[in-house]
Amino acid sequence: MQQSENSRQKLASLVIFRGLLKDPAVSAFRELLAGENLPMLERTEKAAELSHLLLEAGQSWSGYLLQRALWDENPYVTGKAAGKEFSASLETALGAELVILEELGSITPEMLGVSLPLGWQTEALDFAAAYSRQLARIGEAGYGIFARHHMFLLGEEALIPVVHPDSVTLEGLTGYTEERQAVIDNTVALLEGRPAANVLLYGDSGTGKSTCVKAVANSLREKGLRLIELRKDQLGQIPLLIDRLSGNPLKFILFIDDLSFTGESDHFSSLKAILEGSVSARTANMVIYATSNRRHLVRETFSQRDGDDVHIRDTLEELGSLSERFGLTITFLRPDRKLYLEIVERYCIRHNLVFDEAMAQRAEAYALSRGGRSARTARQFIENAASRLSANEEEPV
Repeated sequence: MQQSENSRQKLASLVIFRGLLKDPAVSAFRELLAGENLPMLERTEKAAELSHLLLEAGQSWSGYLLQRALWDENPYVTGKAAGKEFSASLETALGAELVILEELGSITPEMLGVSLPLGWQTEALDFAAAYSRQLARIGEAGYGIFARHHMFLLGEEALIPVVHPDSVTLEGLTGYTEERQAVIDNTVALLEGRPAANVLLYGDSGTGKSTCVKAVANSLREKGLRLIELRKDQLGQIPLLIDRLSGNPLKFILFIDDLSFTGESDHFSSLKAILEGSVSARTANMVIYATSNRRHLVRETFSQRDGDDVHIRDTLEELGSLSERFGLTITFLRPDRKLYLEIVERYCIRHNLVFDEAMAQRAEAYALSRGGRSARTARQFIENAASRLSANEEEPV
């Protein structure tokens, strides 16, 4: 059929958006176009596969194709994001390819001679206008995987998107208002291009240090904030991350949870160099946020004090001063009774439980049995109480 042949040629001619050819749905569409001489059964199966992929995505064929074009990481969008100007001929080529994608997105199964009980849907969308809007807010929307996700783990060779990140928000947190505001203010400074500090969130276990960082990342994602979590043994990869992300218009938090070192750790020197701003150690679009239960990040033993290092005092001072190399240290202390019960009450509201004196007493008893008050203890107590209530059991004591 002429429709299939024309569409195949247009799809094959893509240069700027050539990466779209690797997309599963686009590949299925391409196979359908190439199978015009196949038996109807095989063509129907290929069309059904494409419909299935679109159904999984919850999108029309037009909307799916447009979204993938907006997400596509290609030389044009990366160059534009870095402030590069392109020739008129390349700009014309971009417009032509967007027209091609818009035309392909309007093709229905019937136009290809296939009838399905549940075929894919199409809609009228202006690809060129949508792409122009995306470029205008590239510093907030991002491109590539950063347009699709806002939290990542550092893998062996690439960033791994967190598909289902913790959904905690700033509005859902109770207590530690001043501490949290300090993190917010520093992050907003980063987003606005003002000087921002590397931050150490120090304090007792369960006080919400990591939760605070994740809530900030969730709440400011639409402003162009992305979070990359890495392990202590991956600190040496930070310079490579910086090289990759330095030209990206988005802003990044490099997040290290539960940070501490032994005196012999090789990773200590890596972090020290990064915090001191060595060559390739910092760019204006990223900061390091670390949490720790230890004010001094290096575990120091008595045997180290009696070691054979000629300049032992200098060595210990260097180890002990690592936390001072963070530009901002925010302390999260264990909550007193008043704050602890405020947090319990907030969780009660969230779980539709009655907060009264009896509940407060049980919460206190639960905290005592768990080694002390904390935001984590409050959450665990209420979740346990809600679970028992739903099972028609009594709350824990």
